[in-house]
Amino acid sequence: MFLPRGVYASSVDEKVNLPVVKMYQLGNDFEKLIAQGKEDEDVRKELKKLIGRIATGDLLTRWMQFIDQTSTRSSIYRTVFESMTPQGALKVISVNVTKGEAVVTLKIHVSELYAPSTDMITLEELFSKYKIINLSIAEVITLLPTTPLADLVEYQIKSERRDEVYLKNLKGIWKIEKIKQNIISSNIDVVLPKAPK
Repeated sequence: MFLPRGVYASSVDEKVNLPVVKMYQLGNDFEKLIAQGKEDEDVRKELKKLIGRIATGDLLTRWMQFIDQTSTRSSIYRTVFESMTPQGALKVISVNVTKGEAVVTLKIHVSELYAPSTDMITLEELFSKYKIINLSIAEVITLLPTTPLADLVEYQIKSERRDEVYLKNLKGIWKIEKIKQNIISSNIDVVLPKAPK
């Protein structure tokens, strides 16, 4: 089952799925807020409203702290939203609802870009975190330039994940408490910098 963008029926499963869809669309919503040219503080307020409607508990607290401590002009938002924004549709595997709690299991494909010079992450850490299967560390190293441009290399990582989204029903409204991400496998591509003309 793929989650549609259109009208939602009133079944329990679809009411549970709605905040899940909204959570994974936060990156797009954020980009729209930025595109409106609003002040940093206004973007933060709007983002807090969006998250307040769909999250609760520790997840909500962590988001609020992150927004309070991070300028919306920061590249950290790009990193956060890349890992949340699906490439294509979210594929729901199962929805289990019991006594005011629910778990939605879904399959998601994401694409993330890392610049070692700014993200401060090593190839070993990337391979460990992302379960990369298409190349070995040694093979990636052979693709790196030996010129000064080597410092400007980026790594594009495309992952398949199985996410478990835990929700709670609060006064008739479903909100997300926790998301567990499980990376199934990933591919890495070396993005070479363009030489200056």
